Amino acid sequence: MNDMRSEYDEKLLLGYVEGELSPEDREKVEQWMAADPGLGRLLYAMLEDRSALRNLPEAPTPPWVLEEVDSGLEREMLLGGVVVEQGEVAER
Repeated sequence: MNDMRSEYDEKLLLGYVEGELSPEDREKVEQWMAADPGLGRLLYAMLEDRSALRNLPEAPTPPWVLEEVDSGLEREMLLGGVVVEQGEVAER
């Protein structure tokens, strides 16, 4: 069994799946796939997974999450990065 981690550049493989490769690098990955059908199957499965994930409906953000983020940002702005445990008073 081939160990793809040592045989192929993982950045190029991910770039192929994301569609971010130059024509030269894309050709290199396609040559690897032609020589290694297992790699071709793996990348095809990754492309299908990517497509399925991108087609998932976007879930609405629960209101409490936005309130927590706003509260944290306000606290950060007022305290200037000073970490204060609940019930303690920050000294500058």
